[in-house]
Amino acid sequence: MKWQLQNFIILLIIDGLKNTSYGKGIRELYNITITRGPEQSKIEFCRKDGKDIDFVDFFMMALMINWNN
Repeated sequence: MKWQLQNFIILLIIDGLKNTSYGKGIRELYNITITRGPEQSKIEFCRKDGKDIDFVDFFMMALMINWNN
């Protein structure tokens, strides 16, 4: 799964990956690649075990992100 988003959203996702329990679980299950750009960046998630992506993982992490940060 690959997303191209504004940099501030990518920073919120990175913060969620580092500081939430779901984010830490996602880091264990997925290889994460970030390509930074001047205004937008790309973030890509690939399962380490080759299985299909579980979208519930990302939905739950989105609930945990501090969107007011």
